[in-house]
Amino acid sequence: MKIEKRPRLTFWSILILLSPTMYACSGDGIFSRETIIYGRVTEITGQPVDSVQFVISAYKDLGNIKALFRVLSDHDGNYEAIVDAPKEYAGIDITVAGVDNPAFHLTYRGYGVYKDGNKVNYCCTVRVGGKVRYDFKVFK
Repeated sequence: MKIEKRPRLTFWSILILLSPTMYACSGDGIFSRETIIYGRVTEITGQPVDSVQFVISAYKDLGNIKALFRVLSDHDGNYEAIVDAPKEYAGIDITVAGVDNPAFHLTYRGYGVYKDGNKVNYCCTVRVGGKVRYDFKVFK
């Protein structure tokens, strides 16, 4: 009876086998810092609302928030914020800049928020590396 000798897996051969998996994680995978928040702003009647300002911020914790930039809804009411989150921050926050936007502040009394199609009572955070849809329904 002849015994076959199996090749031994060395540290380097295991690393070569795993390297495609590790590379995938560093791109759009679990280690990605790219964070996407998008959605649509409409009136209760369904009409799109353009030029609504949103402030995009990064946060470490409740007391440590850094404003990054602003985005506007377009003529169809759509908006999108793609953020390359700073390394020391854990999440991204989007807020309606109603006070800073007189046209919005004088026209609308408030709004409802829908996360991925479901009404929510809070607004509007996403973990770094995530993608979330927040829709806003404004009322006069």
